[in-house]
Amino acid sequence: MPILGDILGLSEIRDRLKRVEERLDSLESFVKPEIEHLEKGEDKILAVLDKAKTTKEVASALGMSRSWTSMVLNLLEKKGRVREKEMRGREILYERV
Repeated sequence: MPILGDILGLSEIRDRLKRVEERLDSLESFVKPEIEHLEKGEDKILAVLDKAKTTKEVASALGMSRSWTSMVLNLLEKKGRVREKEMRGREILYERV
């Protein structure tokens, strides 16, 4: 079997797979804190949305940027935890579901 494995390049495939797994572990350790940060942000936004508010109002209440707040609101909307209530001029009012 070792000869067949050498012919098929199994040891090289195993080595490559090991390197890929190591890279994935490295990426996971890098991304995990960011995911936790977003999840905490989701909780904070939901706590602030006691009534319908714009992205600007939510960002101001949290002391965060509007772009970060907008990104988290969009994630919450995709998860079905907030929804667009109405438009106020060019701004969207969000409310908890």
